Amino acid sequence: MKTILASLLALIATVTLTVQELPQFSDTQFEGWSYNNPNVPLDGERIANGKIVLYKDSQGRVLTLTSPDFTCQDIDSIKATVDWYTPTFNSSSFDINKATLTMTIDDADGTPIDSVTVTTPKKASKHTLRLALPMPQGLTSGRLRFLSWTGDYISSGAVRGIILTAAGAVPQEVIYGDADGDGHISISDVTCLIDYLLSGNTPINLANADVNRDGSITIADVTALIDKLLSGN
Repeated sequence: MKTILASLLALIATVTLTVQELPQFSDTQFEGWSYNNPNVPLDGERIANGKIVLYKDSQGRVLTLTSPDFTCQDIDSIKATVDWYTPTFNSSSFDINKATLTMTIDDADGTPIDSVTVTTPKKASKHTLRLALPMPQGLTSGRLRFLSWTGDYISSGAVRGIILTAAGAVPQEVIYGDADGDGHISISDVTCLIDYLLSGNTPINLANADVNRDGSITIADVTALIDKLLSGN
C-alpha cells in the first residue's frame, strides 16, 4: 500500500491548486473573462469607456460577457452588482423595455442551468443593477454569463463593472481528511484528493480536503491525509 501511495504522490508532486474566490470584473480586473464580440477585444480601456455592450445584433448573434469558471460548493446563492451604462438613452429609438440584463449560471460545459433578468430602471446613462440566483443543487463548478436577449444596437447597455458576492450554505461539521464527504476518512479520500489535483473536476468537499488547514488544496494535503490514515489519528 505504501509503495502505491508513494507512486501516486510522485506523479502529482508538481501540482498545486488553491481554493478559488469569486471572479470580479472591472477595468483593472478582468482576467479569465470573455466577451464574444471579435471586433472589441477585452481590455481595461474599452471596459472603462463602455465598449463591452450587450445586445442581439441584426444577424441574431447575442453579445455576451462570461466569467471564468469558479467552484460552486459551499455557496447557497450568488449576487451580482452590475455597473450598467446606457449612453443612448436620449435617442428617440431607445426602448427602455428592451434594455434588459440577464444573468445565467452555466455548468462547466456551458449549458445554462438558471437565469434572472432585470430591466433598466429609468432613462439615464448610469445604473446599478442587482441580480441574484440560488446555486443549483449538485453543481460543483460553473460560470456566469451576462447578456441582453431583447436589446438591439440602440436599446442596449454596456457592462463597466461587476461585483460578485456569495452567501454560504448552512455550515456543516468539518472533518479534515474526509475529502469525498461521506462522513468518515478512508483510502477513498486519498483517491478523491489525487483525482481532484490531477483533473480539477472531481467533486470534493473543499473544507474537509484542506487537511493541513493552510487555506489551499495541494499535494501537502495528500501527504497529511496519508499520515493520518497510517497513524490512525
